[in-house]
Amino acid sequence: MNRETFKKLVFASANKHKAEEIQSALKGAAHICLPSDLGHEFSVEETGQSLRENAALKAEAAWNLTGLPSFADDTGLFCDALDGAPGVHTARFAAMAHYPGSNNALLLKRLKDVQVRSARFESVFCFRWDEGMVFFTGILEGRIAGVADGVGGFGYDPVFIPQGFQQTLAALPMHVKLGISHRTQALRAMQAWMEAIQSL
Repeated sequence: MNRETFKKLVFASANKHKAEEIQSALKGAAHICLPSDLGHEFSVEETGQSLRENAALKAEAAWNLTGLPSFADDTGLFCDALDGAPGVHTARFAAMAHYPGSNNALLLKRLKDVQVRSARFESVFCFRWDEGMVFFTGILEGRIAGVADGVGGFGYDPVFIPQGFQQTLAALPMHVKLGISHRTQALRAMQAWMEAIQSL
């Protein structure tokens, strides 16, 4: 296997912040670029019924667009007290509920005075290359805070307290968050797979 096979990877997203976080987690093992970095507009409607299906839709679209090894993730926040919601609708939670505030505000509102705060983040990565698709999963257990806290990270980071910690992901130092996150877990599995493939 050519060791250059996975040197340049396309992250099937328009989210530069997330791409930077992924680049940091991979520690230089590969150069991550967005479709926009290659001059392509990128937008995929996430119509899948699971994180796996949505990740596959995006990775396939980027592969078809660029012809380069591409990967995509879909992440969900699953709250026990809400029967797993927001789940696959995590990114569109407030919009789908026609709620005028943010996703975090709606989540805190739904969980107001609720004692069961346990929740988990799950990330599924789909890697698309010329031999097909491979999937990797990472899970971070934790609980939903009573109020939002912290200015780091993005998404639900200000309201999610990981297991074993007292601060939200948004309040933790970035190196700590990167070390434990669901996304990092999935990325490490993907990186180990890439290294194994390239050693053949």
